[in-house]
Parts: sequence; structure tokens; C-alpha cells
Amino acid sequence: AREAQDEEQPAEPRAESEVETVTASEAAEVERLAQEAEAVTAAELVEVERLEFEVEELRREAEERRKAKEAEELVGKHAELKRRHEALKLAHQQLLAEREASLAELPPWLV
Repeated sequence: AREAQDEEQPAEPRAESEVETVTASEAAEVERLAQEAEAVTAAELVEVERLEFEVEELRREAEERRKAKEAEELVGKHAELKRRHEALKLAHQQLLAEREASLAELPPWLV
């Protein structure tokens, strides 16, 4: 009777069914994890793009600050050159005036 009962309910189909169920649930879990990974990857890509944009903006701002500082330095140098030029013009005028005064003191026959 036992043998007949064992033959009626073979162990193999039940085991196969359990394996298929586990495999299906594992496949579902793998699919879920793959979708999560894709979502994370997409979110990371968006974050990377955002960070790259920020870096580019910071580079532009740094370049603008560098140019502004350079322009400020050039304006300062220009102002200094202008002051020196005015001082040289004044010194030249003074030398011309001294020359004229010295020439005026010379006897006319030497001039």
C-alpha cells in the first residue's frame, strides 16, 4: 500500500514545482533589484550632470573674478603710469624753464 501511495504522488514534480517557484521569486527579486539599480544609476547620472554644471559655473565665475582682478590691476597700473607721465611732463617743463633762465643769463654773443 505504501508503494502504491508513493507511486501516486511522485516526489519529483513537487520538487520541480518548488524549484520553479523559488526561481520565479528569485527572478522577480533580481528584476526588482535591476530596476532599483537602473533608477539609482539614472539618479546618479542626473546628480553627476548637475555637479558638472555647477563645476562649470564655478569655473566661469573664477575666470570672471580673475579677469576682473586683472582689469583692476591694469587700471591701477594705468593710473600709476599716468601719474608718472604727468610728473615727467612737469619735470620737463621745469628743466625747460631752467634752461631758458640759464640762457637768459648768458651774454648774448654766446647764445
